[in-house]
Amino acid sequence: MKWIDNRRHLNPLLPKAYRRWPLLSGISAGLWLLVLVYLVRMILSLIRGDQSTAFYSLLWSLVCLILWTLLFQWARHKPVD
Repeated sequence: MKWIDNRRHLNPLLPKAYRRWPLLSGISAGLWLLVLVYLVRMILSLIRGDQSTAFYSLLWSLVCLILWTLLFQWARHKPVD
């Protein structure tokens, strides 16, 4: 199966903590999904002319991006046995 081969290829690129605790990988993917959802919501709000919703969507997107960055940096430097 091709997706298994791709997973084996990408596995060394992941931080070791993600390989040790797969839940961290799921949380990371969820944060990225939230970033994309809030960016799409921001664009749609701008099209409709609702600047306040667009502003708060941008803020939430930045918060999720910062949380993802902190999680990724922690996972990269987390010592794993």
